[in-house]
Amino acid sequence: MERELGRAQDTIEAHTGCRPELFRAPFGVRWFGIGGVQRRLKLTGVMWTIIGYDWNRKADGIVERCTRVSNGAILCLHDGRELRARPDIGVTVEAVRRLVPMLLDRGYKFETVSRLLCPTN
Repeated sequence: MERELGRAQDTIEAHTGCRPELFRAPFGVRWFGIGGVQRRLKLTGVMWTIIGYDWNRKADGIVERCTRVSNGAILCLHDGRELRARPDIGVTVEAVRRLVPMLLDRGYKFETVSRLLCPTN
């Protein structure tokens, strides 16, 4: 795990100039030993508050689920779940197109996870 995550950090840094500091385990699964690996690699673990199940729901179901938010909520949506180069993300895009104005109208603001965790940044 440590070697794989370290290589991922190196690759991301090489291509973006920024070393990742946040980590969400794939599928949200926290394997035995991952906490120590995260500490050694200086990765802060981040999970979600609400998952949209956008890989198997229609836009209405995603919107209904994701409107159950509260302050500081982290929504987990996907840019494609299929194992192919160009997965169909139309349902997720439609849900987001509807969710953003709806949540803004309710007085919510959107922030990056980094700003949510460290508001002074």
